[in-house]
Amino acid sequence: MQYHHVPLADTTDLLRNLGDAGMSTREACGNVVRNVVAAPTVGVSKDEAFAVTPYAAADARYFLRHPTTQNMPRKSKVSFSGS
Repeated sequence: MQYHHVPLADTTDLLRNLGDAGMSTREACGNVVRNVVAAPTVGVSKDEAFAVTPYAAADARYFLRHPTTQNMPRKSKVSFSGS
């Protein structure tokens, strides 16, 4: 998600609110792993072979703030699918 045109005086409160919600601006730009996503129907879709949520979560935990991903040649966006 992106926020545009946030007044400078409001940025501290905005960042604090994001942090309180468990979100981070860390690795939001640059040549890093940007997103780890899965289908919104994970765990309830009738045609999925297995739920990928634990794998997507483990991937995100591993790569967030990992030293190797701070120096990637280009940004990376990862998607998991079980069907």
